[in-house]
Amino acid sequence: MSSLKDQTISGLIWTSLERFGTLGISFITNLILARLLSPDDFGTIGMLAIFIMLSNTFVEGGFGAALIQKKNPTQTDYSTVFYWNVFLSVVLYGILFIGSPFIADFFNNNSLCTILRVQALILIPYSLSVVHANILRKQLQFKVLARMYLVPAFLGASCGVVMAYSGFGVWSLVAYQLVNSVCLTIMFWFNHKWVPAFAFDLKAFRQLFSYGGFLLVSSLLNTLMENIQGLLIGKNFSASTMGYYTQAKKLQDIPVTTLSSITSQVTFPVFSKINDDMDTLNSAHRRILKTLNFLVFPLMIMLITVAEPLFIVLFSEKWINSIPLFKILCLSGLFNCFISVNYQLFVSSGRSKQMFGWNIVRQVVCISNIVIGMYWGVEGMLYAMVLNSVIAFAINSNLAQKVSKYNMLQQIWDVLPIMGISVLSGAIVYFATPLCPDVQVIKLLFLVFLYIAVYIGTSMLFRIESLKTIIEIAKPYMSKIIKK
Repeated sequence: MSSLKDQTISGLIWTSLERFGTLGISFITNLILARLLSPDDFGTIGMLAIFIMLSNTFVEGGFGAALIQKKNPTQTDYSTVFYWNVFLSVVLYGILFIGSPFIADFFNNNSLCTILRVQALILIPYSLSVVHANILRKQLQFKVLARMYLVPAFLGASCGVVMAYSGFGVWSLVAYQLVNSVCLTIMFWFNHKWVPAFAFDLKAFRQLFSYGGFLLVSSLLNTLMENIQGLLIGKNFSASTMGYYTQAKKLQDIPVTTLSSITSQVTFPVFSKINDDMDTLNSAHRRILKTLNFLVFPLMIMLITVAEPLFIVLFSEKWINSIPLFKILCLSGLFNCFISVNYQLFVSSGRSKQMFGWNIVRQVVCISNIVIGMYWGVEGMLYAMVLNSVIAFAINSNLAQKVSKYNMLQQIWDVLPIMGISVLSGAIVYFATPLCPDVQVIKLLFLVFLYIAVYIGTSMLFRIESLKTIIEIAKPYMSKIIKK
């Protein structure tokens, strides 16, 4: 089991390096593009995000999780999923190509037709690399995956920035995504030896779909819920309002989605390996949740308290209307790791059918909340998202309890000290803000430093267990770096 523990820690570290590396590239690129492009440009791409993301979810189709969850998938299994993904990506591209004029009419924006037809091309190269990525995840080869993703991210970002400087406007954002997708596929095919066999087995397809099919529908509902607010904002408000929301969501996504992605990529294969050992599973579930929330809670509270200088320094005052939206999104992000870890635990047990049923109930309630929240404008919709996060946490934690016996109240109790220290640190920073100089960069640096110092100092004072865990994880890797 120590070997699995080492693989889990190594996986978390390498996946973190990959995600934070690609997000770092994306973040810097977005800073440059935000100064070169208008809120309307970002809003235009934001309107189409739901269609691209739903299509990507279809291509993944739940088969990736099915291949990881299956104990010994064969070459035929992998090949069957590969050919299905490619076929589906072509079909979906055709649907988006034909449907693009209707989508443009829906948003009352004729330029969306051509943009969507070009942007949707990313589906095809993506479909060619899904199986390669899942083979590496199943083998816990996260170090290899980290190397694969960084180069394409840099090339795509470079292309987008050059085009933005050259005056291509919204097309620079399209090129950024396309180049990244194509280069990533090339990296997988040139650096990973797996090649599909000339085989498509209907029996294998049905077996994998019996598990992955429910995950597909669940993932589609999740994607719809996560992006429906963008659809409604794009339909009912201006492109610039959509742009302000998109920029706020992008910045909030950096910590929230990154940590969620790291969690899901590592915990799912790990939980799948130990789901027959209840004691180990309970211990892993509890430790992962506490450790991740030790990072997530203070980060979200800190971002709320420094939101104004953060946006002005990073994006300029042109994006100041994004600040109140960003603060509400950060409240929603407080529950993200709870939702993600509990979801991965339950799904790893093979109960995708039950997750599917609960997901339908949850998504109906959550989408209804967002539609009702629209009555109070964009901010009303975002507060509905906060409520939806609480609902998702309640449902997923109660489902996870059936697998690990670690229930919602125990989870809340375990992270309650972390919540308290995070809020206390935020309150100190809030009251210290008027004492800061009016230079935004200095104000931002001072408030961030103050928050981190108060949070870590208080955590040490109260001997928070998760701090000790993080130090234990980091020690051997820091020793290696020092020796080198």
